[in-house]
Amino acid sequence: MKKTILTLLILIALSFFVLAYFNMLKGIYIFCAIMVFIPLIIFLFLRRIGKNASNKGVPAVATILKCDVANFTMSSGMASKSFVLKMEVSVTNEKGETWQTKMVEHIPNFQAAAFQPGLKFKVMYDENNRNKVKAFRSIIDSNTIEIVV
Repeated sequence: MKKTILTLLILIALSFFVLAYFNMLKGIYIFCAIMVFIPLIIFLFLRRIGKNASNKGVPAVATILKCDVANFTMSSGMASKSFVLKMEVSVTNEKGETWQTKMVEHIPNFQAAAFQPGLKFKVMYDENNRNKVKAFRSIIDSNTIEIVV
């Protein structure tokens, strides 16, 4: 983090030097506005994404008991296609408690074939309502569901 800030300060100093050298100090106001507002917008955007993250709740492992494909698929762009699966699952938390519930998930095309009865995958459930269960999404790729091996 300190390295990033130091690099950013050096780039700002070099930019000021270049602007002063070419007598473009009027453009410095635009430059300063860009250097302030773009990081601010990025920060607010990332903060909002963090608040809406689907990986909130208590971790557990779900085992598929029954799985059906819903009547439609979702597409976003040409490459991203996902299936909507209706599943009956048996959820086991870290305390060893087990219960059955139903869940509906958007499963990426490349993972859809793996979702068969008997498959175990990571989930998060609401501590106050154990029937609210969501698949745990990979932090690296928010489309990928983490399967337990």
